[in-house]
Amino acid sequence: MNEAKFDELLTMVTPLIQKENTMMRDALPARVKLQIILRHLATGDCFGSLEALYRVPRCSISSFFEAVCEAIWIVLRDFIKVPQSESEWRKIMNSFSKMWNFPNCCGAMDRKLVKIRCPPNSASEYFYYKKNFSII
Repeated sequence: MNEAKFDELLTMVTPLIQKENTMMRDALPARVKLQIILRHLATGDCFGSLEALYRVPRCSISSFFEAVCEAIWIVLRDFIKVPQSESEWRKIMNSFSKMWNFPNCCGAMDRKLVKIRCPPNSASEYFYYKKNFSII
């Protein structure tokens, strides 16, 4: 994402995610919240590494995570097409099956690790260096 597109998105989500400063502390800027969430969505960085990178506690990140994602969805929903009916999902599944010989698939993620339970008898095959079991 280039800087101009980031600023455009920031302008759209700021009214939804910016909190007021209080006498106790200043609120996190909307820019920082959006940067953190976009970084997480793009790279899959854990909250611990985002905490170190942005100097924002992971408990704070987890408290605004859902609100920022929701704000992004609200402002971009006209640009994001999600199937609305079972027939649309079936059409996507048929395309995956025909093109890739991958039946019953209705979507794909690019290079994302999905945490899973350890499959039986898999030893360390699915063990990820961040100390959990996952699959790409």
